[in-house]
Amino acid sequence: MRGGEGDCCVVVVGAGAAGALTASHLVTSLSPRYRVALVDPSPTTGRGAAYSTTDERHLLNVPASGMSAFPRDPEHFFRWVRNHHDKEAQPQDFIPRHVYGDYIHGLLQTAAEYPGNARLERREEAVVAIARRGDRFTVRLSSGQAIVARAVVLATGSSPRTDWAPAGLSSADVADPWTDELPDGDLLLVGTGLRTTSLAHADPFFRDVVAPVCCALQAVVEGDFGSAANQLAAVLPRATALGGSAAQRDVLQDTLVYALARSGQGEQAAVVLDERLSRRASPRDARQRARIREGQGASSPRTASAPAWASGGQTQPRPGWQDRG
Repeated sequence: MRGGEGDCCVVVVGAGAAGALTASHLVTSLSPRYRVALVDPSPTTGRGAAYSTTDERHLLNVPASGMSAFPRDPEHFFRWVRNHHDKEAQPQDFIPRHVYGDYIHGLLQTAAEYPGNARLERREEAVVAIARRGDRFTVRLSSGQAIVARAVVLATGSSPRTDWAPAGLSSADVADPWTDELPDGDLLLVGTGLRTTSLAHADPFFRDVVAPVCCALQAVVEGDFGSAANQLAAVLPRATALGGSAAQRDVLQDTLVYALARSGQGEQAAVVLDERLSRRASPRDARQRARIREGQGASSPRTASAPAWASGGQTQPRPGWQDRG
């Protein structure tokens, strides 16, 4: 390799999780004659959008045993959690996301401190242009300086865009739900990732009604009917907050009946249908109730009264059937 400028420099653009992990592996795999420049205007390293939350309720979606930064050492993250976060943690535990951000930051810091590794240069600037000249790249920074590199890694992630939205919506855009204050009035949530979840936790209506309904429907899709039944039963007393007609809200009860029947709680499903039939005649509900009771071999009518949640009351489902889900 020629000894010209840039031969021994690699630039990583973006200091989120992907960029920091890339820089960490480069620093440990290259010799001290190399320089790794990690460029990002953010003062934080290794977190990005996914791991910058500080809410303990925001968990990784993969257990600790599957989140190692080193493919040849799959238990590395789990051991790190035991040593730095929770000594009682188990491999199957789902760890808070901010802890994984600490893990990535710590890996890069440790790699940079070892004298036998490549040199790490952290630049808190924005990259404004990248130009290729021969076998080298010129990376221009917001300060007006430039870095000549042999290779450039783009790890910028995805940036929120609002150019698709009408002016009335984009003007009220909440770009960062971790820090921005929510506007008054109705909210339009675009996406189903962690940022949407954070909004659900921030607003009581989304947290207590919308989010549980979404989770219950997802549980039905995944075949976890017991969990779906528990969540729907708990949220039905507040279903009127969703608005719409009674017929539209009946869709939630229909889903509850389906989840109860599929999870082996046919008698409770029949109770829901009994309560609805007491309010209005429905040949469809009557046929469904008969099928459920025939499937259970229940020939005698149920004498217990329907729980208040079946008709939108304010009491919670009884623990007796909720815990069996």
